[in-house]
Amino acid sequence: MKDFIKRIEGQVMFWWNQNRSNYEITETSDTWLHPVAWTIHALAKITSLMFSWRLTYAKKPAYLSDSKIQKLKDKYYLYIELAKKHQNKHGFFNHKHCDATLTTGLLSMIPEFNIQLEVARTNDGFWRRRQLDNPCYPKNSGSTISRDMMIGIYWYLWENKRLHLAESTLKHAKAHSYVLGLGDPARLVMMPPGEATLAALINKLGGKRRFFTDRQLKPWPKDMRSYHVHLLMMNGLLHGKIYGKIPSSLFSTFKHYAEAEHNKNNPLHQYAHSIYSDGDLTDSVDLLLNEQWWPSNKLPTRRERENDWVTSRDGDEGGAWYPATDDLDKEHNGGDFLIVAHLILKDLEVI
Repeated sequence: MKDFIKRIEGQVMFWWNQNRSNYEITETSDTWLHPVAWTIHALAKITSLMFSWRLTYAKKPAYLSDSKIQKLKDKYYLYIELAKKHQNKHGFFNHKHCDATLTTGLLSMIPEFNIQLEVARTNDGFWRRRQLDNPCYPKNSGSTISRDMMIGIYWYLWENKRLHLAESTLKHAKAHSYVLGLGDPARLVMMPPGEATLAALINKLGGKRRFFTDRQLKPWPKDMRSYHVHLLMMNGLLHGKIYGKIPSSLFSTFKHYAEAEHNKNNPLHQYAHSIYSDGDLTDSVDLLLNEQWWPSNKLPTRRERENDWVTSRDGDEGGAWYPATDDLDKEHNGGDFLIVAHLILKDLEVI
């Protein structure tokens, strides 16, 4: 039965991917697109619930020397102060980019940034890629929002304890057949992992328990690369922060990506694996203290490494981790460092 339903899901997804370029969700779209989106969501949820669920619990961090912890704290607090000049009046980072809601939402875990993410939400409840006075769609992006951006929103809702806003976001998604906005349909359908994260944080913030909805059961893919691995890590880590445990299938995926890094030199990948394996955060901390990628006395620039927000390693992004060849003094906001450092320091209970 499980295989039969998975074949149906696969056929629907194949048709969707083959034909989605012929359609665009607009304000006046034919409503038949919404039942298709609902069907895809429902089939994915059914197959998710058919997988057995074993749990892996977060581990207590292993010993780290006081001097190493202090070095990480010092850099963390310095980067917070230096990064503030990269924010706009609403607290957004990368506010001219079409992923501003994602990066800003992730950084909202740091309370010193005083972020107002709601300025990216319309009066009728749709979230956008960045603040409403500077829209991305249709000129600079194929959709008004995407599942990627929602991960930043989930972190914002959780870290800022926004129960009412979380309930409103989930209710709005269900009312629109899980279609999140306008544009390319493939970017816009909220899938079960997103719904599960929302339902889980609503439950833990004191809202209604949604049985079976708030559990991420489906095996997590091991064939992603680069930016998409980063998103998977952040979504999985949030579910773990909410419940203190993750499906063993997710732990297996964390382990896969950490070990796939031949030099084990992405701190986020190493952290996600270590905190659920043995609690030894040494590798992650040592990477964050690397002076080439994150100098201890200033924010990194293109002179240190090309990309402002490095999400992968081992060739996935070419020269992203290496010095650029032009515009060398352009400063990065340090967000990639701050997120992992914050997670580690919170686990160590020193902030």
